[in-house]
Amino acid sequence: MPEEQRHRFLEAVREVGASGSEVALDAALK
Repeated sequence: MPEEQRHRFLEAVREVGASGSEVALDAALK
């Protein structure tokens, strides 16, 4: 995964919490 996309994913995980990591991954990949 590109660095910028990975950074967005990690930020999203922090926002929603570990339980929402699948949702965060889906959002990061869009």
